[in-house]
Amino acid sequence: GLSRRATVLDQTREKGTTFVVDGGELLWKKGQLNETRLAQQRVKADLQLRAYAEGGIDAMVFGAADLALGTGWLNERVQSLDLPVLLTNAACEGMDLPVQKVVQRDGLSVGFIGVVGKDNAGPCEYSQPIPAIQSAITEMGVVDLVILLSQQEPQKDAHLVRKVPEIAVVVNGHGRKTYKVPEPLGETALQLSAGTRGKKVGVAEITLVEGGGGFVIEGASKRLKTQLKKAERRLASSQSDLDSTTSEEQQKRLKLRIRRLSKQAEELRAEVETLGHAADDTRNRIKNRLHGLNEEIDDHPVVNEMVQSAKPRIEAA
Repeated sequence: GLSRRATVLDQTREKGTTFVVDGGELLWKKGQLNETRLAQQRVKADLQLRAYAEGGIDAMVFGAADLALGTGWLNERVQSLDLPVLLTNAACEGMDLPVQKVVQRDGLSVGFIGVVGKDNAGPCEYSQPIPAIQSAITEMGVVDLVILLSQQEPQKDAHLVRKVPEIAVVVNGHGRKTYKVPEPLGETALQLSAGTRGKKVGVAEITLVEGGGGFVIEGASKRLKTQLKKAERRLASSQSDLDSTTSEEQQKRLKLRIRRLSKQAEELRAEVETLGHAADDTRNRIKNRLHGLNEEIDDHPVVNEMVQSAKPRIEAA
């Protein structure tokens, strides 16, 4: 998928101002890598990193699965290829990585930070993310958008956003989630994730409104209505079971389920109603698409040549 990914990026850049990021766990799948596999995996990783450098990338983060290839080896490749790898809350021996980066393009200023979870820092020295993020944001100054690249459990991103409201978008590479529609984090931020094994590239089209806060999510209303219908069906089924049972134990259990489902349906109705009025407000807007890297996408000639030339070295290793 590397050469097709590069094609998607070229096509995306033709449509407007584009920023390219990677949420980590690119180079390997877990935090350990045995010596017998290391040589071959480094050849593969070198190909991936060179393809990213060729295709263009604005910010990346490494997690334990990437760091398993060795901090010294990674540092040499990162420096040689001038790759924008960020580690905001971790210090790695043998690596000199920035804590933040600001990219200015076509009149837009976007700030990037990269965070690892406590259990995903690999051999690096972990520090608490919130003070590190706050310091990095202060260091980057005024920007139009702050994007967090996350190598931690997705639910922990919501906590960070509550504590650091400047973060508008989170790209999570650790949770193995696939979000066709962005996942809301609190009232103002969003979480994006494009799944595993490099099968998809996420393209989020963002429209910034001057003075706007939070996002209107295209497609969110349809998703919520589907969830509401499912909750209402389960609620009706549970009510029917309650009406027909004579077991006191089952009645007690069903009443608890009905109470939970009623609350869930009520919350979903409120969200659907809120989204129904969203088109008239002054919030930013986002439309997310996941591009499958299948045969319908042409191979990028330069990156495809890199892939083909690397195959014999991978096989030899």
